[in-house]
Amino acid sequence: MTDTPKNVLILGANGRFGSHATIAFAQAGWKTHAQTRAKSKLIVTLRDFSALQHHQVDIGDLNGLSKIARRCDVIVNALNPPYGKWEIEVPNITETVLRLADASGATIMVPGNVYNFGADMPRLLTQDTPHRPTCILGKVRAEMEARYRDASTNGIKVILLRGGDFLQADNGGNWFDSHLSSGLPKGRFTYPGHTDIPHAWCYLPDFCRALVDIAERRCTLPLYSDIPYEGTTLTGQEMVEHIEKAMNRTIKITKFPWPIIWLLALLNKDMKGVLQMRYLWNTPHKIDDTYFKQLLPDFKPETTREIIANCVKRYI
Repeated sequence: MTDTPKNVLILGANGRFGSHATIAFAQAGWKTHAQTRAKSKLIVTLRDFSALQHHQVDIGDLNGLSKIARRCDVIVNALNPPYGKWEIEVPNITETVLRLADASGATIMVPGNVYNFGADMPRLLTQDTPHRPTCILGKVRAEMEARYRDASTNGIKVILLRGGDFLQADNGGNWFDSHLSSGLPKGRFTYPGHTDIPHAWCYLPDFCRALVDIAERRCTLPLYSDIPYEGTTLTGQEMVEHIEKAMNRTIKITKFPWPIIWLLALLNKDMKGVLQMRYLWNTPHKIDDTYFKQLLPDFKPETTREIIANCVKRYI
């Protein structure tokens, strides 16, 4: 492992990804600067707070953020506004992150997803898969990544770690928690698409451990790195089988109420975003991790069985 400085700024430390990234970096011994909005309490709790410093600074306060960023070697962009605000806020966030990195010399790290590839994406997704978004959210993500890639040609180092839909042991409000698993206490699991279609999932604790390991090897990487992380790939039926084993009971698969989402989308921009991404549940896809394994050959993620057991243990 390369002996490199370990000072990180997590932008959006209270979010699903941001909170897990904060924990992972702090537990790995990094001096971790956790940014949240002004007057917001930090939700992350650690036994040892010596490696963690909380900063209540709004993302629009560039001067305040710059003072923090100048002390950091890595900036993790964990900011993720609601779907309805992506078109306006994601470009603004991207420019803020780039200005912070340009002024401080820090490496940018950002999580990627599969939205960029569009409804016609191939079954296996690599760092060379073309970005052909077929909806607004995919277009926003593709433009964001293109902006980071362009900035890297001017000397800003950017590392993008790409994963599927998030999974986590605590209730984080992601797809699995908010839409699929809420009926498990009554023996029901709601699934949004065909149950025989492979879908890419990403267990956040593993993903963030990998992010830290990559950060500690950043000096060996090119100015722009697109690193696909497979996570765990499951059909709906396979996921239910794992849930049944973890809960030791039979689970019934029920259909997702797409007609209700369609009605809600007429008035709600966030629901319109959910509707845009419906194709992901009926488009088979898997993230290829060949490059990831070359970078981190010794990385050991949780097994699929362990991941699903962790995600449903609160229902047992």
